[in-house]
Amino acid sequence: MNELLDAYTNHRPILHYSVPHGWMNDPNGLIFENGWYHLFYQHYPDGLQFGPMHWGHARSCDLLHWETLPIALYPDKNGVTFSGSVVADTQNTAGFAKDQTTPLVAVYTSHKDVDGQVTQSQSLAFSYDSGYTFEKYAKNPVLGCNLRDFRDPKVIWHEESKQWVMPLAAGRKVMLYGSKNLRDWNYLSTFESKNPTPEGIWECPDLHLIQAEDGSYHWVLLVSVNVPDESCFGIQYFIGNFDGRMFHSETPEQDILMLDFGIDNYAAVTFNGVSDRVILIGWMNCWYYGDRIPASTFRGSMTIPRELKLRHTTSGWRLLQQPVRELFSAFDKIPSYEYKESALLQGPLLIAVQIRAEKETISLENEKAAFVIQTDTVAKTIRVDRSGCGHEELGKSFLATRTGHYFSDQPLQLYILIDVTSVEIFAANGEAVGTFQYFIDKPFTKISTENRNTSYRISQLKSKENYSISNNGRQ
Repeated sequence: MNELLDAYTNHRPILHYSVPHGWMNDPNGLIFENGWYHLFYQHYPDGLQFGPMHWGHARSCDLLHWETLPIALYPDKNGVTFSGSVVADTQNTAGFAKDQTTPLVAVYTSHKDVDGQVTQSQSLAFSYDSGYTFEKYAKNPVLGCNLRDFRDPKVIWHEESKQWVMPLAAGRKVMLYGSKNLRDWNYLSTFESKNPTPEGIWECPDLHLIQAEDGSYHWVLLVSVNVPDESCFGIQYFIGNFDGRMFHSETPEQDILMLDFGIDNYAAVTFNGVSDRVILIGWMNCWYYGDRIPASTFRGSMTIPRELKLRHTTSGWRLLQQPVRELFSAFDKIPSYEYKESALLQGPLLIAVQIRAEKETISLENEKAAFVIQTDTVAKTIRVDRSGCGHEELGKSFLATRTGHYFSDQPLQLYILIDVTSVEIFAANGEAVGTFQYFIDKPFTKISTENRNTSYRISQLKSKENYSISNNGRQ
């Protein structure tokens, strides 16, 4: 219990990865290799705000218990180390292999600012010890474009065209490049939406082939959207096809598809090296207030890892998200359902809610704070209000009520995942997903609903050992 209260006092997540000290933002270089999930990330070790970027590094065998490793990449003469990706060059296309060891190759953005003159270019580094140490390529950078915004490479191997493909964010468009060897890159095409909204820049593109529930395959392009006037922040996606040169969106131009109806999921990218599912992690924060959230020794955490699925609906193709399957096995299953009002167990909680009423209000509370979830099964909406958790100083975007939409006609079920600083809501089998930070000094002590025919099941982590193992940062 003391450890849990310390976590709330320090706003240190238990179940989510958080940086041990300093600043953290975008996840980078996600890859599964030799039984380990590797999470690299944007990191400034010497302060609590965005600074000269390094690549931090953590790994996990189950996507829940993370081990922080030494910093993987440092700034150099080409600039600071912005976002990028990591691939396993199993065919030694780049020629970096030695002693029959398959190298991991990091492709990242070198960001250089000389007296306000910004250049962004792409660089390489390679590792023979699973990313524990990297050697930078002597001929960096390998690609430039004389653009101020030209960053965040997410490299994949495209089997049909026998080449590496690299989408790059370039303002409000994605530029695609191809390479046979990771060192020499050729321009392929540019994708941009004809819909002028939302405005702002695109960042952290991710191009991934996903098998839909009906067995068909479709390419999905993710982009993170940041509009300066705070009108839109999050991850937009397009469904279409990729022919080895161009991405062709089949999403109607008028449809703005967002992955999350909260605004605390940004720069999310998928793991390379995973063949049986698509796993995604995002930065659980928002640039509108991210450098002002409560902090003492660290600032920054990641979302719970999620599995992406694709479903065809009456409104077209839609991405679904659920927590990775490993999460469910980490919680005790309690067979009985409660209703109306119940005391909450201590520690991270997973609450399954079955809603049968037309309208329902679910409230998570303690003596000083309230986090409110409202559902409407006729309008098919999920509405979240975290303003009752305080922190008016974080501004209008933090305090604003957010609404998500789902489309299923089945009875509504929610999974609510509660950690020390976050509530993540997965509604209607992942059709509507919302990610929300909150900052209070003590845990929620009760859950209440308005309707007697709404039931819920509260599950707790199986053992307190999970706390220390998942403690991802306290050293």
